Amino acid sequence: MIIVGMKGRDKEIGSGTFYCPACDASRRYTRYEVGRYFTFFFIPLFRISRMGEHIRCGTCGRRFKLEVIDAKPPSRLDRLLASVRADLDSGTPLEMAATKLVNQGLSKDEAHTTVLQAAGSPLKHCDVCNLRYTAKMVRCAGCGGQLVHHTTW
Repeated sequence: MIIVGMKGRDKEIGSGTFYCPACDASRRYTRYEVGRYFTFFFIPLFRISRMGEHIRCGTCGRRFKLEVIDAKPPSRLDRLLASVRADLDSGTPLEMAATKLVNQGLSKDEAHTTVLQAAGSPLKHCDVCNLRYTAKMVRCAGCGGQLVHHTTW
């Protein structure tokens, strides 16, 4: 009885360092070529077709397209904006988000500009607490009062 067939196989073709989006850090990677191989008694003998390439992070093991090698890590501003957007989306008032940035070392003007950029427009305002929120918020986190549309900070 002769057993022949085909099998997919990863073949290591290189390595290097890249920014892994899953780890959010610079990591070692291994580059692989994927091919379909002719097998004889389950032993791959020769490649029948080339199916592509990918890289695998040496730390988390995730696979990525080759384009990720050229990806740049997020800048400090990108990280700040993402953090502020998450705070604002969870109901944090603009004033508190700005104070948080000042506590992280930004000047008041930089914090104000960053929060406005993350919040977008229009804004909403609580007449009781005098706090401002993003447009999708309905109630004030401080007093629970109804928010009204407001154009400026």
